[in-house]
Order: sequence, then C-alpha cells, then structure tokens
Amino acid sequence: MISIIVPIYNVENYLERCINSLLCQTYENLEIILVDDGSKDNSGVICDTYAGRDRRVKVIHKENGGVSSARNAGLDVAQGQFVAFVDGDDWVESNMFQIMRDNIREYRTDCVFCSYFYARDDGKNKKVLQPATGIVNREDALKQLLLATKDHSGYNGFPWNKLTRRDMIGELRFDTSISVGEDVLFFVDVLNRCKTVYLNPTPLYYYYQREGSACHTRRLGITQQRLDNIQARVLLGRKVEQTPALYAQVKVDMFAVGVRILADAYALGDRKAEQELLAKLQGSYRYYFRAKSYTNKRKIFSTVIYLCVLFRLPKNIVSKLMTLF
Repeated sequence: MISIIVPIYNVENYLERCINSLLCQTYENLEIILVDDGSKDNSGVICDTYAGRDRRVKVIHKENGGVSSARNAGLDVAQGQFVAFVDGDDWVESNMFQIMRDNIREYRTDCVFCSYFYARDDGKNKKVLQPATGIVNREDALKQLLLATKDHSGYNGFPWNKLTRRDMIGELRFDTSISVGEDVLFFVDVLNRCKTVYLNPTPLYYYYQREGSACHTRRLGITQQRLDNIQARVLLGRKVEQTPALYAQVKVDMFAVGVRILADAYALGDRKAEQELLAKLQGSYRYYFRAKSYTNKRKIFSTVIYLCVLFRLPKNIVSKLMTLF
C-alpha cells in the first residue's frame, strides 16, 4: 500500500482537482491522508465529503502549524509500505503511483524520483527536463537533490515528486522550526539511509504556479521566511560537509540567494538582518565565484554587491547595481 500525504491550507478552489487525480489512480491500493492544517475556507468540508465517499481517504483536522507540521501529522499515522507527498493545489497523472511503485519493485531501489510539469492556468505547462536517468547511488541522488541549473531542470528537493519506502523514513520528520528548505533537509536525511535511487525522467506531477503565490514572487522586505531560506542552507551544509562537491554546491546556492536578501536588508536599513546574513555568507563567495552554473556577469555583480555591503559603501551604489543585476 502507498500512503499519500496531502497537506492542505485554504486551497478550496483547487482541492477537488487534486483529490480526484489521486482517486482515479490506476494503482488502487492507496491510503490518502488529507491533513487540514486549520484552513479558514471550505477545504476541511471538502476533505470530509471525500472521506465519506471513499474509505481510502482519511482526514486529519488540526490547528494551523505550517506545511511541515501537516506533513509530520500524516507521517505519524501513515500505514503504507511506501510514502508519497502531494500538495493540495497540485495534481498528478493517473498512472503516477503505478509507475513509481513498479520502478521501486523492478529496480529494487529505496526511492524513486520522477520529473514534473510547471503547470499554469493557461494550459502552457512546461515540462522539466532531467539531465540524469536510471539507477544511482546515494551520493548521485543527493546531487540531484541539490542540483542548481539556470533553467531549473533537475529533480530538485521537492517532496512531491518522490516515492520512498516507509522504512527509509522511520522516525524522521520535517523540521518545523524553519519555513523554507525543510523539505530538502528532510530528504537529505532520508537519502542518507538509502542505498540506491531510481531517476525516472517521465513527468508525472503537475506543480501548479498560482499567480501572486508567495513561492513565485520576489519579496523586498526582510521576512523571517527569507532568513529561514539561508538558515536552511546553513543546516544543509552541515549535513553534507563530508562530501566536498555537495558542500560547494550548497555554498554556491547560499550566496546566490543570500546576496539579494543582503542587498534588500542594507537598502532598508535592517542592520540586524544585515549582520546575520554577512556572518552566514562569510566565505561563500569564493565557492560562488568559481561556480560554472552562473554567468561571469552575474557572479561579478553579486560579489561586488556583497563587498559593497561588507564595507558599507553608499546605499545608492548598491541600489544601482541591483537594477543592473
């Protein structure tokens, strides 16, 4: 049996599409765990309606605690031999879990990754191309988790394009103390227990891109979520520091993301956030400058912005550089 955990918060307009795509799976031995994370709309009612129609659907109603808390609540009750995650505003191909279960069985791996679409309301879905396929070892699977490319190809650290043997997860849970990057941290721990992983380049998941979604809009303020993004990379670096290539990639990503936040903190006069970021980015620019995944122009601008803030040059210089960046 496959346990599919769906964290849900205020997605009443998209939830039926998501649940219907799970109920029509060609692989029917499913446990669909809908975790209503304190929704204020009709999401909870929709969950209960589906539970009344199909006994495979289980519903958990809980106080709002964030997506990690919701996923953990699902893990606590999951009974399946395999575990998967689906977000409440996304949907999947009807044969997704049949294919992924067959992959694990056929290739005798502990986990399988699949490709996905960036899904849009206008129907212009973008297929994400994958640079690697087949059976890989633990280290190569971790590389796929951390792979950074200009066109966002790769399997990435998302929880929803993976099917994992439940005994590989065991007592592991998502970190509820941070709001960004907790999914990558979780799967790094999971993959450290896996011997092999199968990479399936077939896109089976639709990752819905909502207009105005917080995940797809640049924030100019220094929110805790933006700072958590950097803290997640600090924690990630500690988990992979024994593998030089992975550690370097984490440092590269940390600097690429952090320099934008640093520039905003400097422009807004948020001295506390500025100092926190400078401390965490210290030394990362050396990895970033040597990276091949970014253009020389971008690397030069990013490094100059970092040094301008470090030496507290006039804010108008930093602002001008950001407009050119």
